[in-house]
Amino acid sequence: MRLLKLFQILNNIEQNRYSTSQPQEVNLAEEQRPEILLITCVDSRVVPELIFNAGPGKIFPVRNIANLVPADPAKSAASGIEYPLATMDSIQHVIILGHSNCGGMKGLTNPGIKDKVPSTASWLEKHAAGVIPRVSALPGYSDLSEREKLDLIIQTNVEMQMEKLLEYPLIKAKQKEGVTVHGWVMDVGDQVISQAYDMESKQFLSRGDAEEKILNQIARQALERVTLEHIRTALGSTGAAEEVKSLMEKLKQLKMNVEPIWPEIESSFKRYLMSHLHELYNGNEPVLLKLMDAVPQMKLANLKAIQQEVTNSAPYQNYCAGLVRQGGFLSEHRAAYASVSMATDVVTANTGSVARL
Repeated sequence: MRLLKLFQILNNIEQNRYSTSQPQEVNLAEEQRPEILLITCVDSRVVPELIFNAGPGKIFPVRNIANLVPADPAKSAASGIEYPLATMDSIQHVIILGHSNCGGMKGLTNPGIKDKVPSTASWLEKHAAGVIPRVSALPGYSDLSEREKLDLIIQTNVEMQMEKLLEYPLIKAKQKEGVTVHGWVMDVGDQVISQAYDMESKQFLSRGDAEEKILNQIARQALERVTLEHIRTALGSTGAAEEVKSLMEKLKQLKMNVEPIWPEIESSFKRYLMSHLHELYNGNEPVLLKLMDAVPQMKLANLKAIQQEVTNSAPYQNYCAGLVRQGGFLSEHRAAYASVSMATDVVTANTGSVARL
């Protein structure tokens, strides 16, 4: 699970587990198998191996002033991105890592930079020219303090570099293979990731909010799987018409959330979730307890698929056939499924026969 793998990385950063020696999984003299392609700044305070608790061969760093990405992947400056992605199947994550108090980003607002460091000025002008116009157009930007402006410039730069990177044909191809792309900002004072870019909302989230969102997504995936297995088990043990009717009523209630069946699936859900998170949590952490309180109110994204599986099942078909024989199919079926818009069988008005939609 890619989200879980990402969280494992974030968890290592949060806990600052800096070990000085780690067992090697590969012969470093013969090969390298990094899991992370890290595009970051040349700032001496940014030490990837220390931040990520990673030994030699775990991270492929691409470093330049202000962690910039060339717009044209064919340019030589993009070779550091192309090489690991094209030659190493071990890369799982591509991360653009900005950092607080970035000198390169300060240079964007310094008119005298061309006289002092002309090569750096040329580099920034070529690959970060759009950053200042974008932040300047934001409402309230002029009212921010200089520190707040710099923080926003740093974040916006990471966002814009991600936009360029995501247009690389090689990146698009690798995403289809499961490689994920992330934009983070680290605090050089605390040496931790302070902000993570959320592509869905197109904004940066704090570490705590990013953690909650990742866990929420994992929990939703687990909930859908556990619920589907629960329904399948119920169908497999169901034979009596009243039992099928009861199951249909529960499905109708699941339109809002899973609370109607939560007492039946709670233990299975917790076991399944912790089987994926046990390396990160013991189950008593506040963030997990908060998550567990919220799960019963979650909606199922795959409810339609679950409903379809029920209607295709033999117990349901037998139940419908019994209603037809008893002459009560129409009223029973409408009562059970009207609120979930699940019309899979209807009685045609002119013939009275059962038609499959």
